Amino acid sequence: MIIGFHPHFVQKILARTKIHTIRADQNDRWHHGLKMHMATGVRTKSYHCFNDKDVCTGTQRIRIDARSHQIFVDDEILNNDKTALLTTNDGFDDPDDFWEWFRETDETMKLIHWTDFRY
Repeated sequence: MIIGFHPHFVQKILARTKIHTIRADQNDRWHHGLKMHMATGVRTKSYHCFNDKDVCTGTQRIRIDARSHQIFVDDEILNNDKTALLTTNDGFDDPDDFWEWFRETDETMKLIHWTDFRY
């Protein structure tokens, strides 16, 4: 399945420093074994698939509360060290960049993995 990424994340995905992504997935489409076609410019003339070699290795529930700067994964609140690790593993330079990206977020989403790492 095609999954779009901001161009900022392409090199981090290819370098394997971004190892998961966070998505709303209201229709519960992402699951273990689904082939991933990672791309930029999805639904535009500048579409570019930069990685089609990974599969979804699993998902976890993630709740991001931007007001309190708290992250819950599978209902467990992450401490500061795990929060910093999650933000780095999601391709951000530091937690401040993560909170800026998700500054309006207060919802439960899906953490989509393409490695065996879990929180």
